[in-house]
Amino acid sequence: MQNCTSIVTYSSKKNSIINFLTSKSMLLISTNIIFLFITFIFKLLFYNTTLPFIILEITTILLYFIITFYCIFNISRLHISSQLIEKLNLKYKALQDSHDAVRGFKHDFNNIIQSLGGYINCNDIDGLKLYYNQLLIDCQIINNVDILSGEIIDNPAIYKLICSKYFKACSLGIKVDLNIFMSFKNIDVKIYELTRILGILLDNAIEAAIDSNLKIIKIEFKKDVPNNRFLLIVKNSYSKKDIDIDSIFEKGVSSKPNNSGLGLWEVKKILNKVQNLNLYTYKDSTYFTQQIELYNKK
Repeated sequence: MQNCTSIVTYSSKKNSIINFLTSKSMLLISTNIIFLFITFIFKLLFYNTTLPFIILEITTILLYFIITFYCIFNISRLHISSQLIEKLNLKYKALQDSHDAVRGFKHDFNNIIQSLGGYINCNDIDGLKLYYNQLLIDCQIINNVDILSGEIIDNPAIYKLICSKYFKACSLGIKVDLNIFMSFKNIDVKIYELTRILGILLDNAIEAAIDSNLKIIKIEFKKDVPNNRFLLIVKNSYSKKDIDIDSIFEKGVSSKPNNSGLGLWEVKKILNKVQNLNLYTYKDSTYFTQQIELYNKK
């Protein structure tokens, strides 16, 4: 079973209430302030104003506002807490799977060495090569443990997306080869648009890989320094070798039943409006590859 781990960080400035509030909560507070202000002005204009009345109205408004703000404040804290719990659950699952993988690898280490010695004693180079390639798969699992980290994948949205797709692929018996050699902090693209594209490409890769014999997905994100660009590459094994890479981005063209898949058509729509993103699609006898090229505008 494939495994991954994560490092979840959470911080808040306790001295600033605004950090707990979501945009919807802020909109609600603003609406309340405007409503109360209009109500107060209305009463001043149409009622006989005396000092006790004004004091009573101000006290009532302030009390109402304090209660409203307190409720919104706690709702926002619950919202943030639920997000933190979700991240911690992901971390717990990752650590549990990672612990099982390391324990299993450690338990079998002596057997692995003995098996290697058997091939060497028999001078069975072909058998040794085969055994070595199979061993690399388990080694890649341990490698993924280190890579699937909130410190390496340093954008929360992309981190969560990669983790969720990784776990999904693992649960379907797909081998995942993951390599991250870039930071997402300074990329010049809307994260919303990038995650939409990546989500569609990863979903398609999972669907294709599960129907193939190899059942492999290779994910590589890296910075291409000489060409001042970032490369986000998704490769997957596939069985439908006659797929037409020139038409898959057209609306209504899909390998899904009744041509129901619109993912790549949506990708094309995003690419048409984002100038510094390119997507190249190619295939060989083993892998179907989608390569995103991201250029910073500066």
